[in-house]
Amino acid sequence: GVKMEYVSVGNSHSENDYFLYLPDDKVILVGDLVMNGRVTSNRDGQVLAINEEGKPEGQIPAIEAIKARDWNNIVPGHGFLVDKNGADEAELYFRLIKERVLAAIDDDVDQGDITKVVTLDEFIDKDLYWLLSAKNVYRAYEELEMYEPPEDEDEE
Repeated sequence: GVKMEYVSVGNSHSENDYFLYLPDDKVILVGDLVMNGRVTSNRDGQVLAINEEGKPEGQIPAIEAIKARDWNNIVPGHGFLVDKNGADEAELYFRLIKERVLAAIDDDVDQGDITKVVTLDEFIDKDLYWLLSAKNVYRAYEELEMYEPPEDEDEE
């Protein structure tokens, strides 16, 4: 008797990710698509890409899909923030990676120097920062190096 929506978000934190939304209970179970209190890893997923069907997928579109739902409580993969602010940290982390890596690419920073230029110091006190953040930036560079923004994104 519980209404549930199984929402596929493609290759995001890992391949073939999804989340589970319980609209009547205003609860969303997101697994590792959202983490708070620590840095996540994008080793098996991506920040933002256009899939074979021409649709965006990756961490940023997944978090946008999560935040577009009407919920009061979130069950993250890691972390203790389970209220309406539970996805904010993950959203900020991946938005900053995208913006800063793209800006560094525009400034002709090469891949070997990207982790010196894009450091995400806002997250330096988070668990796993020193282990994962530089790797995330490096992988984001590999992914975003050939990124072409959709026409409507340029207007934002």
